[in-house]
Amino acid sequence: MFDAVTAIINPENLASRRVAEHLGMTLWRSTQDRNGAPVVVYSSKR
Repeated sequence: MFDAVTAIINPENLASRRVAEHLGMTLWRSTQDRNGAPVVVYSSKR
């Protein structure tokens, strides 16, 4: 079983952000992917 689940989402993708929040995930941090594009990282721990 997994101890944590992580979602890396484009910050403009509001639908995906709502799904992550609906699943009980919380915003962990804002950062950039390896190409420099902005992303938000949601996490859910057991």
